Parts: sequence; structure tokens; C-alpha cells
Amino acid sequence: MENVATTLNLASIIGYHARLSPQNEAIVFNDVRMTFGQLDAFSNKVANVLKELGIGYGDKVALNCPNLPYFPIVYYAIMKAGAAVVPICVLFTPREIAYHLRDSEAKAVFVFEGTPELPLGQSTKQAFDEVEGCEHLIVMTREPAGTSPFPEYKTLAQLTFDKSDKFEIYPTKPDDTCAILYTSGTTGQPKGAELTHLNLMSNVTTTWLTHMPVLDFTDGEQKTVLITLPLFHTTGQTVQMNTNLYGGSRVVLLPRFEPLATLETMVREKVNFWVGV
Repeated sequence: MENVATTLNLASIIGYHARLSPQNEAIVFNDVRMTFGQLDAFSNKVANVLKELGIGYGDKVALNCPNLPYFPIVYYAIMKAGAAVVPICVLFTPREIAYHLRDSEAKAVFVFEGTPELPLGQSTKQAFDEVEGCEHLIVMTREPAGTSPFPEYKTLAQLTFDKSDKFEIYPTKPDDTCAILYTSGTTGQPKGAELTHLNLMSNVTTTWLTHMPVLDFTDGEQKTVLITLPLFHTTGQTVQMNTNLYGGSRVVLLPRFEPLATLETMVREKVNFWVGV
């Protein structure tokens, strides 16, 4: 067939808005305000890290991170490199994390160091040590310039410090795997559902069309969406993050739903749209 796309990469939605409106805010988290230009540049740096590590087309990379700016940066970087992202539930035990790393055949895992209440770093490090095939552990610290809680493993800041903020997106095909989301495992072990670039892009464009009758896009104003659902889950990822960044909206992140914090954020950031389950 003529005029049929032969390449498609979901991460291209970031580059598009980085060229169209680089100064528009893309991600907001507390006092952090990241523009589309910065999101594209930061994810390019991470993609260059992956390339240097020998990770690319056909590989899988796990991501264990709550709703923080780190998540979209690394999420799209993995796709830019041609690899598939494997989001991991932040509440998993070391045993559950190890299962997902092993079953997905992840070559690397990015992990937020966590907090005393949610020790993601320690749980993921314990799981990583049990999975031979997972070769690289990259730590995302609470403070960007913070030190790694595991001296033998570098932080994302250390690895990206001298990397270029330019990167040519790998020309994945529409039916190449883009993300692997795991089922809940209600009747057995969780199973990885392989979602293609075309699958996720179709979901995104369809979801965006459902927003059209709800919001007034004729005023030329950038819209603001609040995300409280976890980004490692399909709703947070597709219905909110991917869809709204595709549309050029401003995405405000909260790590979890708390009624007072949610209402205060809605007022402060003048939120137009929010999805709850």
C-alpha cells in the first residue's frame, strides 16, 4: 500500500512539541517546572546513556518510579533508544520485582531511591541482585545531585552529566513492542502484555478525541491536566500522560491521591482536567 507509515515511535510526540512550542510547560511537580524543550533534551540525554550501555532495539528496560518528573523522562528515553519500557508497580516486594525483571528479560532497571515509607531503591536492588540477566541498575535520587545509596551503582545524574541532549529516535516499526504492562496475576503469575507503538499511539489519539467535546480548544490556551493515578498503570500512562502530552497539555503530577492536596493543586495550578478511578 502507498502512503503507509513504515516507522512509528511514540516518543516522537515529545519531539514534536519541543519543536513547536519548546517553552510551554510539559511537566509540573511541586516547584519543578519542565518545558517540552527540557523534557525532550533530558530524555535525549538518557537515551544516549542507554546507547552507550549497548541497550537498544529489541531490548527491555524496567522502570520503578512513582509520579515524579523522572518517570516521563526515562519512559520516553527508553522508547527513543528503540527499547521497550517495563513499568513496575512501586508497591511490589523484592520477590515480585525479581519476577518481573526475569520474566520480561530486562537488561536494565531505573529505580527511584525511595523514602523510608516506600524503600523502592532497597527493594529493587535486592531483586536486581537475584536476576543475572539484568545487567544495569541506575538510581534516580530524591535530589538531582544526590549520591547513590548503592556506591557500586551510579545515579542518573552522574550518567547523563556529559551526554549530548541531541538524539536521533530509533526508527521503530508500528508493530514493534513499545511497552510491556503486566496483568494483576489474579488467577496465576502476572503476564506481560506487549503493547506496540501503533497500539499506544492509537489509544492516545482515540482518547484525545474523547477530550475534544469536554474542553474548549478554540481559545488557543494550553490546557492543564492533573495526574494522581500511578503512571506505571495503563490509565495513568495512556489516558493521562501520553494523551495529554500528545495534545500539548501541561501535566501536573502528584505521587498519589490525597483529597486536600488534590484540591489545593487544582486551585493553584488552574487544572482543567482530572481523571479518577
